[in-house]
Amino acid sequence: VNGNLKQALDTPSNVYATMNPLYNFYRDPTLSIGNTKIVDTNGWSGAKATLGFSTGKWYWEIKLTGTMENHQHGVQQENVDTISQDPQQRTGTTVFYNHDGGEMRVDGTTTAADYGLYSSGDIMGVAVDMTAGSYGQITYYKNGVALISNYNLSSSSTLVMPFSSVGACTSEYNFGNGYFGTTAVSSAGTNASGNGIFEYDVPANHTALSTKGLNL
Repeated sequence: VNGNLKQALDTPSNVYATMNPLYNFYRDPTLSIGNTKIVDTNGWSGAKATLGFSTGKWYWEIKLTGTMENHQHGVQQENVDTISQDPQQRTGTTVFYNHDGGEMRVDGTTTAADYGLYSSGDIMGVAVDMTAGSYGQITYYKNGVALISNYNLSSSSTLVMPFSSVGACTSEYNFGNGYFGTTAVSSAGTNASGNGIFEYDVPANHTALSTKGLNL
């Protein structure tokens, strides 16, 4: 039973992504639990992940708490400057913005469409298919149910990394280790790739972002 997991799944042959404290937002986030948890109390902050991809199909989950209107999560082109500039305004960024109805934000522009909102305690699933569309597509899940499906990534998306920008809230990331912070998933969903443990079913042909996943 995955709720009884006692340790992370990382091994020397399979290291899962975490958030990267050296690839941080221009306001430094407070990272903890092996850089899988971001807490912000002073305004917008965030980070990119330690692993990126230019092809393949990938899935990860984020448990969201706190001031919910200040969550932005998605992917960002590897070469976007996140330290000296405002990355949520930059070309190469594709995120869901949990604010004013729930919109997509691409290359610094917020869409007019409202897709629905996440509430504190919800789990956001993020699936990225770099083989779809011209530059890849992203799908967002809310507690296992698709909220936005097959949304086209920024036209600058070639090598991208998971990216978050948050304010006055907390984000806990499960890139496949089976934990949100120190809490194990309550019951694992199906995962055909066999790589990673997630709360909800992993979309078909997607896998965890890890060194093994990059070599599948």
